[in-house]
Amino acid sequence: MKKLSLILAGLLTVVVWQPRVAYSLDLKLSVETPPRHVRNKAAAKWAEEVAKQSNGSIKIQVFPSAQLYKSSGAGKALASGALDMSIQANTTYSRFESNLSVINLPMAYGAKRSEIRAILDGPNGQELWGKVSKKLRVHIPGNHFEYAPANMAFTTNKPINSYADLKGVKLATPPSPVLVEVVSPH
Repeated sequence: MKKLSLILAGLLTVVVWQPRVAYSLDLKLSVETPPRHVRNKAAAKWAEEVAKQSNGSIKIQVFPSAQLYKSSGAGKALASGALDMSIQANTTYSRFESNLSVINLPMAYGAKRSEIRAILDGPNGQELWGKVSKKLRVHIPGNHFEYAPANMAFTTNKPINSYADLKGVKLATPPSPVLVEVVSPH
């Protein structure tokens, strides 16, 4: 009996005195937009909050300006494991699920924010996001990211009021077939 007590005491000592294993996770977040863009500011604030809430055990480094991947390659990089995280607009993912382009169709121009959110956050949106997740083998958490909810376009110094004003202007759009078609000259 004394021998059994010594063995149990020894096992208990091993269990009680086990060293704690430090947990650390370093993640890379790729964002295509420049550092002062609202998307990047939100990502940086979120990364700070994650570090704070995890007592520094989870660190997220934000890479702006497509330093790691452009939007068009981020999904595949996520799927292959070459990238940990990326913030993408729904138009980028419309390359993998064309029905996500529904909010880029002219019928959605001028739509209220609540109407667009109802599409992308409701049952139809959940189905579409599920298709993207399945095709890319990635997890898309939460709702879509609104970077330009009113279908805005920006130019450096030339107002655009009609298609004629686009003549000679070099355009950049998210990699969405519908957006490219909408702004292409016919």
